Amino acid sequence: MIRYSLHVTPNAKIQKVEATAKGFKVWLHAPAVEGKANAALIQLMATHLGLKKRQLSLEKGQKSRNKILLVQPE
Repeated sequence: MIRYSLHVTPNAKIQKVEATAKGFKVWLHAPAVEGKANAALIQLMATHLGLKKRQLSLEKGQKSRNKILLVQPE
């Protein structure tokens, strides 16, 4: 299993992923309402990492901007 540290900015004008020394900074179009931003985050990170959505899950930070993304190999 691999863990990535993420800092997420929901409701952003642009949607992108930027690698940093500590993990990733992620900007999302989706608002932080009813899990929409978390679902968009999983989709965007799966595309960015070249993985399937089912391989990714949020280990920590469901209601925070700072999150830990858990990647499980198939």
